[in-house]
Amino acid sequence: MRYAAVILVVLALAGCGGSAGISGGGASVVPSTADAFVALDTRLKTNQWPAVAALLERFPVQDPLLSKLRTLKLGHEIDLVAVRGSLVVLTRSSHAQLSGFVSKKIGGWTAFAHDAATFDALGSNTTLASSSSYRQALKTLPSGALARAYAGPAAAQRLVTTMPGQIQVVVVPFGRRRRLPGAPRGGRPIATEQTVWTAAALVAGSHDVTLVAHARVLPPSNDVLATASYMQVPVPAYPARLVDEIPADALAVADFQVQQGEFELTDPAALPPALQTIVKQTPSFLNALDTTLGGETAIYVRPGNEVTLVTQPNDTKAASDQVAAVAPLFPGVKLHVTVFGGELVVSTSQRGLDAFRAAGARLATSPDFRQAGLPAATTGFVYGDLRSGSAAFGIIAPLFGLPVPAGPEHALLSYGTRKGSDATSILVLQTG
Repeated sequence: MRYAAVILVVLALAGCGGSAGISGGGASVVPSTADAFVALDTRLKTNQWPAVAALLERFPVQDPLLSKLRTLKLGHEIDLVAVRGSLVVLTRSSHAQLSGFVSKKIGGWTAFAHDAATFDALGSNTTLASSSSYRQALKTLPSGALARAYAGPAAAQRLVTTMPGQIQVVVVPFGRRRRLPGAPRGGRPIATEQTVWTAAALVAGSHDVTLVAHARVLPPSNDVLATASYMQVPVPAYPARLVDEIPADALAVADFQVQQGEFELTDPAALPPALQTIVKQTPSFLNALDTTLGGETAIYVRPGNEVTLVTQPNDTKAASDQVAAVAPLFPGVKLHVTVFGGELVVSTSQRGLDAFRAAGARLATSPDFRQAGLPAATTGFVYGDLRSGSAAFGIIAPLFGLPVPAGPEHALLSYGTRKGSDATSILVLQTG
């Protein structure tokens, strides 16, 4: 699946120009079992290619081809396919050439791959274009996109798990449980939601580029619920209140809801690498987080890479004691703690506590933050002021699988929404 991940990165990196959009016609020769498919418009503005190059350098890719997109003459549209763990490039251009690749004419397209055996997967009677899931996915996307992408359940799962606050784990209602013939004793601890597909589109505006991603997510099946103790359910959208308390000079902010017992039930493998390391050393750390965090929670970074956490635990005294207990896990960092207005505030600097308690401008009134366009209610958001604080944003971004643009962007806003079976992620890069 490594190429599937690379292709989705390309989708996020390629939208720095404006053009007439793409057709995605290569789906007519791509098998419905492809790991991922991207249709990409190559007609980018000359002065915006440096931003693409900078982003590509920031995120090492698995195939050298992807760092050469600017210099390749492959026509106005290229379609990238991840199939059987290999990369395939499709183009309508009859003059296109790729060094190090073999080529083959398939259904009016020229296909390039590293290994000719890869072509055996193309030209199938059951194509992606004929797939009902693919057609449903395309209907969720806006028209006139610079790029469109489609991928299967694995990519949808990654999308949902990296969105702030999309999922919570609750006890399976007693009426949903029953023992099936032959079911193992003890059952499954958590019944997970079923991810079906994900689709994404990149759209250029006059002053921003927006990546819209949709994941089709279904509830756990009845058979799974019958032997489970816990189940995943969507997190309701909420209005972000802490933006009225966070100082206006915050350069990077993540805001999300923490559900009761959330971390105890989290799969450690789904955690960011830094937290995985701590959990391996101290397995009780996840339980400590459940004591420390609760309700609407925000992590933000101010100038000087000062990091502050604001949360609303049920018991602020127990949460304060827990912070003191876990402090040795962060050598070289002195944690400053206070309880203010019923909220626990932890900062790497006493100035951070003072700024939170002091009167002054707040993030909600910051012109840059307001221009980013956060909706009235989300399942969580991440914001970065890239003009002043790309380094600060780099502290928070890895926790949510977000890139740290190195181009001329002014700000980044990523947020999630959920309506029925549609889990949506919006990422906006302000360019002017």
